[in-house]
Amino acid sequence: RDAIVDLQKEVNGRKKSAADRRLLEEITDQLARVQEAEERIIDYKKHQLRSAFSYKVRENTVENLKPEEVLMTMDFGQKL
Repeated sequence: RDAIVDLQKEVNGRKKSAADRRLLEEITDQLARVQEAEERIIDYKKHQLRSAFSYKVRENTVENLKPEEVLMTMDFGQKL
């Protein structure tokens, strides 16, 4: 990603021919793709951490249930 940004700065700093404009456009597109991929990876890691934490809490809760108690799970997270 840093290499893409450095190249983008280099191309921005000189007079732009048609080839330079195409190169700059390609660099900008690649940078946007890298940034989007980074965001998706971070979001997925956050999801994994939330899932692991939820599982541990559920596991602990079930282990500590009294014989007359139950754990009911309801999922309202679906988008309609």
